[in-house]
Amino acid sequence: MSCYWAYPENYTHIAMRQVRRIDLLWQGNEIDTYERLKQQANILNVDISELVKEIIEREIIDSDDKNR
Repeated sequence: MSCYWAYPENYTHIAMRQVRRIDLLWQGNEIDTYERLKQQANILNVDISELVKEIIEREIIDSDDKNR
């Protein structure tokens, strides 16, 4: 029940650290968005995955604030 491949939503890392993972794929017209993200990450000197997590976190916080 904690295997990444069988149950990625409940994955428990082998070192017993809580880990959650999302694999994202950009294709076709979405490639432009990916390239813009990559460019922004380079400007900010952060890894693209870190930038995506920051964007998602801001969106969730903004959404929570709007729903209060």
